[in-house]
Amino acid sequence: MDNKIAMNPNPVIQYLNKPAEQLTKEDLIRFIEDYDIQMINFRYMGWD
Repeated sequence: MDNKIAMNPNPVIQYLNKPAEQLTKEDLIRFIEDYDIQMINFRYMGWD
């Protein structure tokens, strides 16, 4: 396993074992299904 991935605090990156820029829609769906996630909040809480 790549050290950058192993030390990444993001559980999605660690679970899928690939950098964020290589994630696909199918990867995210697999993570959601495997962790039985019921809701995703896409709200943007920006400083602007």
